[in-house]
Amino acid sequence: KTPKYPRERASGRVMVEEVVVGALSTKCWIYPLGGGGSGGADGAAAAETDVAAETAVETETAAAAASDTSPFPGRPCAVIDPGADADAIISRLESLNLYPAYILLTHGHFDHIGALGPLAAHYNGKPFIAMHRADAARIGPDAYKAHKTDFDFMGIPGGNISGPMGRYAEILRQGLPAAAGFLKDGDVLGPFTVLGLPGHSPGSIGFYDKKQKLIFGGDVLFRGGIGRTDLPGGNWDDMIQSLEKLFALDGETTVYPGHGPAATIDGERGQFAP
Repeated sequence: KTPKYPRERASGRVMVEEVVVGALSTKCWIYPLGGGGSGGADGAAAAETDVAAETAVETETAAAAASDTSPFPGRPCAVIDPGADADAIISRLESLNLYPAYILLTHGHFDHIGALGPLAAHYNGKPFIAMHRADAARIGPDAYKAHKTDFDFMGIPGGNISGPMGRYAEILRQGLPAAAGFLKDGDVLGPFTVLGLPGHSPGSIGFYDKKQKLIFGGDVLFRGGIGRTDLPGGNWDDMIQSLEKLFALDGETTVYPGHGPAATIDGERGQFAP
């Protein structure tokens, strides 16, 4: 029998895995969940859905994916921001004997969603894909239309990018899976409480595990920096409010950002507290 991934270190802290992906070196995070179930059904039920009749199906899907009866070997985990390089993410998951019960998106920028399609397909569409509704147009079959504005803003009309960046446009033109559920501030999904953190994008959110004192915060707060607000949909005033929300967390909280090394709330509060 394949040994299960040891979710916790001897210290009791959950082991967080990273895979650096894509031309923009996005951090894709892998977070082992607890024993079978780990709140899958409750989390899916908490997530808003566009069609109420589908809620039961989505709940059943998420619960099965995060349970010991899953068709996939190993233990369930959350994959946060699969930005590119699906093969590398899958290889890491298999080496750790984990499978994605959840695919969680901190926001919808192209460098955080590029591997969404092949990753979900590899696991037969079973992972529960969730994000904030405000960024929902950035995934799904017509995702490229939403991202074209970003490419135009970056001075790349039509997304005609040569070199490594061209892969992002190519993936978006092919379309992406849609979200199975939408999350808002205060929702609970598995071990996470969702924090609304707009500013970098309208639908930026963080996944906060209070017990473990950690948050996957996307592109809001970095070590020694904060997320840009000049991209389409960015808003400086919203960013300030989101930073205030983060700086109100326990100072020992580890921030796992979308790029660069992990930080702590205490370490960044003194530098960037509004």
